[in-house]
Amino acid sequence: MESRTDSPDMVYMGKLPSGGDLILNKLAVEADLLVAEGFIEPHFFAGFSGGRKSVLPGIAARKTVVYNHNAEFIAHPKARTGIVEGNPIHIDMLYAARIARLDFICNVVINAAKEIIYAAAGDCDLAHRDGREFLLSKCKAEASLADIAISTNGGYPLDQNIYQAVKGMTAAEATVKKGGVIIMLAKSNDGHGAPEFHKTFAEEKNLDRMLDTFMHTPKESTRIDQWQSQIFARVLQHAQVIHDCDSPDMVYMGKLPSGGDLILNKLAVEADLLVAEGFIEPHFFAGFSGGRKSVLPGIAARKTVVYNHNAEFIAHPKARTGIVEGNPIHIDMLYAARIARLDFICNVVINAAKEIIYAAAGDCDLAHRDGREFLLSKCKAEASLADIAISTNGGYPLDQNIYQAVKGMTAAEATVKKGGVIIMLAKSNDGHGAPEFHKTFAEEKNLDRMLDTFMHTPKESTRIDQWQSQIFARVLQHAQVIYISDASDDMVRDLHMIPAHSIAEAVKKAEEILGNPNASIVAIPDGVSVMVGN
Repeated sequence: MESRTDSPDMVYMGKLPSGGDLILNKLAVEADLLVAEGFIEPHFFAGFSGGRKSVLPGIAARKTVVYNHNAEFIAHPKARTGIVEGNPIHIDMLYAARIARLDFICNVVINAAKEIIYAAAGDCDLAHRDGREFLLSKCKAEASLADIAISTNGGYPLDQNIYQAVKGMTAAEATVKKGGVIIMLAKSNDGHGAPEFHKTFAEEKNLDRMLDTFMHTPKESTRIDQWQSQIFARVLQHAQVIHDCDSPDMVYMGKLPSGGDLILNKLAVEADLLVAEGFIEPHFFAGFSGGRKSVLPGIAARKTVVYNHNAEFIAHPKARTGIVEGNPIHIDMLYAARIARLDFICNVVINAAKEIIYAAAGDCDLAHRDGREFLLSKCKAEASLADIAISTNGGYPLDQNIYQAVKGMTAAEATVKKGGVIIMLAKSNDGHGAPEFHKTFAEEKNLDRMLDTFMHTPKESTRIDQWQSQIFARVLQHAQVIYISDASDDMVRDLHMIPAHSIAEAVKKAEEILGNPNASIVAIPDGVSVMVGN
């Protein structure tokens, strides 16, 4: 018999000790004799597998399972591997097993070769206790706090995806110092393993906000797999230091070549060895991503970042995609990386399928140069000036808002004639993406005046996102922009663009604007990844 959590053949059995509804499989609770088999192993929030878990979650309704796995219980300090006493998840599970009259269990312990080395049979609690004690005698290890903890997920079949690998990470979490590094080995040939789990982390980069959302979710509204995301976020918070550009834990490191204050994360500059990983792609004002950008803006104070992104530098003719020589933004970034003693980088280049096709490792400048040269050999395109330039922002996740779509527009800017038309395609289902960016254009219709305001803003007073507005205004001064998206027409118009809902409609509008039904057209499939220039 297979129990389905959403089957109508369920019976309400009263309340759990925690207050949740206990709803179980009708056939199981009406059985004359209820027995269960299984194996006992460490479990990363229930303490151990086996025993009472055959009932909850085993034959419980979805409503009961998600309540039992709620954020408050998952966050409980006793909801950890090898702990049952005081563990609220275990307490509800054992109660459910008693109410269901789980009369007999046979649970086994297996070794690394998957051979049975112990069996415990009898009462669902007493036999399980016996098996747990044996397992503890074989598998319990004292934590020896280290800077780096290396873990695995035990090989096939448990290492087939990242979702399952979270379990192995919790063992490392228990023995790595706060702010240390976990190295996790898991084949993960099936990828993430859970779409909702992947979506949670792909769409929310702020772990504090993510965990706060979980903790404020009512127990009965717990989402499937929320618990796995919650535990993974906890591990990530423990094993990494999340840089805060407004943190007081910063160190003044002198002046940048441009004259700005260089203020960096104290932990990073005091490290015995500072390394960085990342990927190299075209960047619309720093030339390229990767390399020195791990330091500035990566671990820099807000004051340093905004100075580096000031209007004078953004307006510099060398502050463009694919250019580093003479680029004042790059010059300050590379200097910051040297002062921080960024000793080693490993940067990769990825293709349209997000597969790694090149890796450059070593000195933060020399390795980055190597990666840049490879990227240029693949992505550089000569500008072919046209009346109309069509561009995209490379699809998900970079096309989710208008703010990000400015990057793709700059590729079109480089290949459209002055006074021409850019047709930009970006889904923009999240709208404008930055309130200050939207407000700047909604409230100021005169682009000359807007740019003049930016240029007269002292470098140290540069506002957050001012640079994006400045670049967008520059694009709008060069060409009219027709925007194809899911954003509202009013929002598109607020941002000085013309809304359209298909390429055919956009091309027709562009030809009408130009007064030329035979206007020349150039298309850029991915405006983020292509470097257009002479």
